[in-house]
Amino acid sequence: MSSPTPEVLTAQLRKAIGGRSVRAAVFTTFPFDPEFFELFVLPALFERAWSRDPNVRRAQLEEALRDVDNVAVYYDRGQFDGGLVGLDYTRFGVARRTGCFHAKHLLLLVERPPSSSAGPVRGEHALLVVTTSANLTRSGWWENVEAAQIEEIRAGVPHPMRSALLDDGGARGLVRRIREHDRTEVAHSALDAIRDFLLRDVPTGTAPGPVLWAGRGTFAAFLAAHVRPGLRLEIVAPYVEDIEAAPTLGRLLDAVRPAETRIHLPIDKDAHAAVSEAYARAVAALPGVSWGELPAALTHWTKEAGGGHRFTHAKVYRFFDDRREVLVVGSVNLSAAAHSDASAGNFESAVLVETVANARRDWWMSRRNTLPEHFAPRVGEEEAVRGRAPPLHLRYDWRTDLLAYFWEPGEAAAAAVDVSTGAVGFRITPIVVGVWVPVPPEVVLGLRDRLRASACVSVTIELETFRVLVREEGMQNRPPLVCDLTPEQILEYWALLSQEQRDAFLEQHGYRLPQLSEDGAPPAPTAVEGSGTTLFDRFAGIFHAFSCLREHVQNALQSGRKKEAAYRLLGRKHDSLGALVERVLDDELGDLTSRYVQLLCAREVTDAVLAAHPAWAAEHSVAVVELRARLDRVAELRARLCLPEDGAAFIEWFEGEFFGRPEVSA
Repeated sequence: MSSPTPEVLTAQLRKAIGGRSVRAAVFTTFPFDPEFFELFVLPALFERAWSRDPNVRRAQLEEALRDVDNVAVYYDRGQFDGGLVGLDYTRFGVARRTGCFHAKHLLLLVERPPSSSAGPVRGEHALLVVTTSANLTRSGWWENVEAAQIEEIRAGVPHPMRSALLDDGGARGLVRRIREHDRTEVAHSALDAIRDFLLRDVPTGTAPGPVLWAGRGTFAAFLAAHVRPGLRLEIVAPYVEDIEAAPTLGRLLDAVRPAETRIHLPIDKDAHAAVSEAYARAVAALPGVSWGELPAALTHWTKEAGGGHRFTHAKVYRFFDDRREVLVVGSVNLSAAAHSDASAGNFESAVLVETVANARRDWWMSRRNTLPEHFAPRVGEEEAVRGRAPPLHLRYDWRTDLLAYFWEPGEAAAAAVDVSTGAVGFRITPIVVGVWVPVPPEVVLGLRDRLRASACVSVTIELETFRVLVREEGMQNRPPLVCDLTPEQILEYWALLSQEQRDAFLEQHGYRLPQLSEDGAPPAPTAVEGSGTTLFDRFAGIFHAFSCLREHVQNALQSGRKKEAAYRLLGRKHDSLGALVERVLDDELGDLTSRYVQLLCAREVTDAVLAAHPAWAAEHSVAVVELRARLDRVAELRARLCLPEDGAAFIEWFEGEFFGRPEVSA
C-alpha cells in the first residue's frame, strides 16, 4: 500500500518562496483566526529569525510588512469570532447569497531582486498559487491532517492555470470571483497586483500542467472533462452529504465511472463514525464502493500507538492506475453545496495535477470491512455557521481618525446599530444603504484608543450581536503596537546596522502591547528605560542616527519600496521620524538644546528626501504637510534657548550653515 508524503505546510511554503521577496499576498479562508494568522502564518512569508515573545514578534512583523506592497485576507464573515488584530494588512469579510465562502488559497507574488543594485529596477517576478484545505486557524495549520498543492507561474512562461485565474471566454476567473465577493467598492490592491502580473508578464498559450477549478460549472463535470473513466478512485473528505441515498456521491460516480472507489470514513475523537448509520451502510452497499481508512502513521498525533488521531480535514480526490495518478486538492467536501456551480452553492476551488511515475501506484487507504459500533453524525462544515453574516462593514482611517460604515445593498436597513468595544459604545442611526457613510467624530469618542489594542468590535443589530473586524486604512499613522520609545532610543535604533541588532534591541526593551484601563482610557505614557550615557546622548550620535535614517529612506525609494519609506519618514510607528518629532515636542524634561538640534536634523532629512523624490512626495502630500507643520514648531524651542545678547545673530548663522546657504555669484 502506498501513502501520501507528509510535509509541514509552513516549511513547504518557505521552500517555495525560496528566499525571494513577497511583493503581494492574498489569502482566502472560511473561518479566520487573526491572532494566529498574525503570529504564525505571516512569519512564513519572510526569511528571518522570529522572537518567541509574541509582542516582540508583532513589532518585528510590523517592520517586515512594510516591505510587502499589499497583503489581503478574504474570509467568510459568518465564521468570524473575534481575536486580537493590529498588523498592516487588509481584511475583507465577505458573505454569499448562496452557500458560503469556502475556498482556501494563498496567492503570493514573489520577486527575486536583480543582480545589480543600481536604480529602482525590480527583479524577476513569479506567482505562487497554493491551493489547500487548511483554513487560517490554529487547527488548520498545526493540528489537522490537511492537503495542499503549490504551483509556480513564472514570468514569460505560459501556464495552464492563467486562464482560470483570469477571465476566460466570458467566464469569471478566480481573481475576479474573489474580488466580487466584496460589495463595498473599495480598492483591492493585492488582487490587482496579481492580475496585472498575469496580464503583463504571463503569455497566453497552451501548456501541459495543473488545472484550476474555481466554481465554474459543477465539480463532477470538471472531473469528467479531465479524468478518463476506468481509474480507481479514493476520496478523502471530512464532511459528507449525510443523506441515505447519497445523491452527490452518485452523481460523481456517474460522471467519472471509476473501476473501484474507496471513501475515507470520518471518525471523531471518540472513535465514532461521524456520519449516520443509514448513510454509512448505503454507501457501503453501492457497487464497487467501500469505506477506507488512512494509515495510522499519517493521522496519529505521535509515532507511538495509542496517541489518538488528528482530525482529517484534507479534501483530496485521487484517481490512479498502476502508472498514472491524478490528484485533485482543495476545499471540496463530499456535499451538494460543495459540488455545485458557485452560482448555486458554495464558493469552492481545487487544483487538478496529473503525474506519471515508474513505480507502481497503489491505494493510500486500506479497505474497511466493518463499520464502527457507534455513529455520531456531525454538522457539515458549511452548515456550522455561527450565524448569518451582518450586512454592516466598518472602516477606520488612522490618517484622519474617522470611522465610516457601509450597509450592503440588497439588505433591509436596520433602524439603528449599536457598536461596542470594551467600555466604549455608541449608536449609528439612521442607516444609509450602499455607500460609505462617515460617523460623526463626537459619536465615537474613545474609539481610537480601543482600536489601538484590537480592531475587533461587537455590533448589535436588532438584538443580534456579531463580532466585526474593522478595516483599517492609513496604517503608517496607527500608533505602534509596542510601548513608545524615548527620542534617544529612537536615535539609537536608527543607528543599528543589522537586523540582528535591531531584533536584540526589541528583546532588550521588553516591548508589550498597550493595555487599556477598565474605563477604556488610554494608558499613561510609560518611559522605556534608556541605555545610559552613551554616544547617542551627544550630538555626534544624533547626527549619525539621522544619517542612517536618511540613507535607509533613500535606499527604500531607489529600490521601489515606497511603503517602507512612507512608514519610516511620515509614519508614527516606534521607529518613524514622525514618532521622534512628536516625542521631542512633548519631552518637556529633555535637554532643550538636544531637542532643538534633533528637530533641525529632522527638517534637513525631510527636505533632502522630498527634494530628491518629488513624485513620491506628491503621493503623500497630506502627510507631508502635517509633518512640516510639526517641524515648524522648532521655532518654539528656538525661542526658549538661553542665548547671549548676540544670540539671535548666532542662531541665524548656525541655521544657515546647518541647512546650507545658497551660493551667490559675484
